[in-house]
Amino acid sequence: MPAIVLDGKAYAKELEAELATRVARLNLQDPPILATILVGGRPASATYVRMKANACRRVGMESLSITLPNATTTAELLAAIDDLNANPASAASSSSIPSPNRSTSAPASTASLSRKTSTASPPTASAAMAMDEPAYGSATPAGIMRLFRRYQIPVEGPRSRCRRTPAPSSAAPWP
Repeated sequence: MPAIVLDGKAYAKELEAELATRVARLNLQDPPILATILVGGRPASATYVRMKANACRRVGMESLSITLPNATTTAELLAAIDDLNANPASAASSSSIPSPNRSTSAPASTASLSRKTSTASPPTASAAMAMDEPAYGSATPAGIMRLFRRYQIPVEGPRSRCRRTPAPSSAAPWP
C-alpha cells in the first residue's frame, strides 16, 4: 500500500461545515449548548476546554464553561453537575476528568447523565459501547477510526468495529 498523508485538519473543517449545516437546520431560537466543567487549573485541560468552546462557536453552538478550584469537594462538584443535568438549555456536558482531587473523579463520572454526556467517561456509556449499543465514544480513538474510514483504510482485528456511534435518537438533541 502506498503512503498516504492523512489530513486530519482538512477533514475536521469538512466535519465542522457539516455540523454547522445541521445546527442551522435545527432552526432553534436558542442554539444547543455544550457545557463543560473543569476542576483545577491544569493547563492542558484548560486548553482542551477552550478548544471545545471555539469549535462550538464555529458550528453555531454555544458553550458554557464552568471552572472550579483545585480544592473543590466531591459534594461541590456533584452539585455543579446536578445543576447542568437539570438545565434544559444544556444539550450536552463534558467533565474534565481526572480532577486534581482524584476522589472527585469517580463520583463525577457517574453523576453526568448519559443522555447529556458527550464523552465515554460515565460507566454507563462505556458499558453500552462494550455491548455494541449506541453511545458516544471516546474522542481520540473514535476520531482515528473516523479518519481511517474517510481515507478508506481497512482496519482488521477484534477491535476493528470500534466507532463513535450517535447517541440514541431520543437522547440526541439533533438529527
